[in-house]
Amino acid sequence: MRRGTTPIISLEVDFDFTDWELFVTFKNGLKTITIENDGLTLEVNEGTSTVDVLLSQLQTLSFNSNTKCEVQIRAYKDGSAVATSIEMLDVERILMDGVIGG
Repeated sequence: MRRGTTPIISLEVDFDFTDWELFVTFKNGLKTITIENDGLTLEVNEGTSTVDVLLSQLQTLSFNSNTKCEVQIRAYKDGSAVATSIEMLDVERILMDGVIGG
């Protein structure tokens, strides 16, 4: 993931998240961002879920470059809560800081 961009982060899990409340959390240093159901796209195919998360320029600019960003999915349904393993993403730097465009 590169700072100052609007990446779509795709997370694939061997679990069917149909009808679950989903929360995807990114943690980089002291900065934590959680995206919930409405900000996520879910596709389920033969028991495997792909969760897509679109991050904004402002969100990616809040991460420190040249460090790792942790990401994890947590989900809730009918009194049960689950969590995936924590994955690591590289945060790449940019030369011109700040939000660009409209």
